[in-house]
Amino acid sequence: MNSRWSHPTPPEFGIPEALTIAGPAVGAEWTQTVPNNTLWLVTAVGFTLLADANVSTRESNIILDIGGVDRRIGIPANTQAAGQSRQYLFTWSPHGANPFVNIPGMIPHRLYLQPGWILESVTTGIQVGDQYSSVFILVQRWLPNI
Repeated sequence: MNSRWSHPTPPEFGIPEALTIAGPAVGAEWTQTVPNNTLWLVTAVGFTLLADANVSTRESNIILDIGGVDRRIGIPANTQAAGQSRQYLFTWSPHGANPFVNIPGMIPHRLYLQPGWILESVTTGIQVGDQYSSVFILVQRWLPNI
């Protein structure tokens, strides 16, 4: 048991939070680091990707960077063509047709992130004019016993 936390595993429910991530520069990926003294349970990740007209198929994945070791944890249901704007939503369970989401995806159930771990996008085929926006992460947050 980590003595900083009150339980060997966190209590059933943390404090729900909707984190809005600043949009990156054009042609860049988004990234978010878990703050010090915080534990997150990720329940959903969403964003919009506007692909420029350069011919290339994009596949936007979610990566967990743990001390420089990348693990692909968010896998989209399909790819995105040039010149399209698509909304992505990654959740624990598969979901059916949703008029507000163009590309669904899945993340692992009970995805706990520790301080310093980095959640980020990695896009196969990204072009200099591609733009991420409306990036959000839904989490349950715990703070340690201090």
